[in-house]
Amino acid sequence: MARYSGLLRALSVIVPLGLLMLFIVLSPQSMAAMTDVPLGLLALLSGLTFLGWLSVYVQSYLSIAVVSRPPPILEYLSVFFLGILINYSPVRFGIAFRALYLKRYRDVGFAEFSAVTYFRLLLLLFVSAVTVILGGLLWSSKWAGQVFFQVWVVGLAGLGLILLFAPWVKIWRDHSGGNVRHWLDTFICSVSVMRGRPSLVAALAILIVVQFTLVAVRMHICFSFSGLDVGYKDLMILAPVGTLLSVLAITPGGMGVREVVTASLSVALGFSFEAGMLALVLDRLAMIVTAVVGGVLSGLYLIIKRIFRYERLS
Repeated sequence: MARYSGLLRALSVIVPLGLLMLFIVLSPQSMAAMTDVPLGLLALLSGLTFLGWLSVYVQSYLSIAVVSRPPPILEYLSVFFLGILINYSPVRFGIAFRALYLKRYRDVGFAEFSAVTYFRLLLLLFVSAVTVILGGLLWSSKWAGQVFFQVWVVGLAGLGLILLFAPWVKIWRDHSGGNVRHWLDTFICSVSVMRGRPSLVAALAILIVVQFTLVAVRMHICFSFSGLDVGYKDLMILAPVGTLLSVLAITPGGMGVREVVTASLSVALGFSFEAGMLALVLDRLAMIVTAVVGGVLSGLYLIIKRIFRYERLS
């Protein structure tokens, strides 16, 4: 029985992953969009999505290196994409999944991981705010004010709730002692460490801008497919909105919230709500395909690696 324990553990992961993949792929939103989307276009959008998430992965990897010896690149890449797939399930537990992995296998505490994660999120908020405000001032966007009102108030409120309640979630409380003061001290310490590494902060900011640029290119393709001519200047304001809503929304993978808000903003550009929604559903389909393919392959890689490691030890 001990010989097959590794296989049983692998099956305990593969079966839920398979069910999760069916839940995502067979969702009405995906099936409705998939009927009229050329495979070449979907492959292009999925590739751009992968590059954007790769930028986020590098941000996360560099941030972890501040508080601990970084994990193996390929192994953490698999954990990262498996976390993205988990985020598209009703569980919405991708970040905590990465934290569990880092604590168990890489000796990175929950407080340390949450500290660098929230620092990166605050930097994301800052770069996004600068992008939207400068875009509105320099390009005189007629809907920049709507972006600020509809998204930033809700986004900052969501961030406040995350910062307020995260220390009290049981999984965080059990591994950090539930000491809010200790959690805040660790966060302030990580900020101090970051302040001593301006080149690292600059690199993270550049990667965030690259992430926004890839989102803008992806959305331009989606809007063009829907017959809408949206300029890159407006999209460079819209890109941070979609990214932040995906981060802050409490729905699985930000589903629904990002589409409705962004499609409503397309009305301010003089287009119909339905056309904007079609573009965003196409973009969502590319994200789902990338999450499923990347997550399932990552899960299989981790399982196979663990089985071979178990066989060597036995």
